[in-house]
Amino acid sequence: MSERKRFRLLKSRVALPDSYMVDAEGMILPSCYVDVDAVEKTFRHPSRLMMLLAKRIENDVEIRLGMSDNVTLTDQELLTQMQELIAKQYRKNSIVQLSMDQRLKLCLLLKRNFNAGVKQIARVTRLDPDMVAKIV
Repeated sequence: MSERKRFRLLKSRVALPDSYMVDAEGMILPSCYVDVDAVEKTFRHPSRLMMLLAKRIENDVEIRLGMSDNVTLTDQELLTQMQELIAKQYRKNSIVQLSMDQRLKLCLLLKRNFNAGVKQIARVTRLDPDMVAKIV
């Protein structure tokens, strides 16, 4: 196959070894770059490999989801994040420049984005905890 045709088929300008084989759909056959015998000896059956991959992905997802639920920010960290939200969402420099409606929406954002508690949100926004509790 000519180099130009190979570039068009693979949609890549990376030079590949001449020993690589391509299927009808333009995909490089895995046997060209994977030691198939070693993989088969290790896993003995394709279903075991798929099970291991699925379990690994599942563990990664659990870690990411579980950790984000348990992470809490200090008041100072939440204040820093709040300042960034104020700048991005409202294009203001300080919470003092926000209307009451914007402050209440900010409370929702702090709860949703950072899983902050009612008392912590009340402290950093300087709002009444009862009012914050009704919103979040």
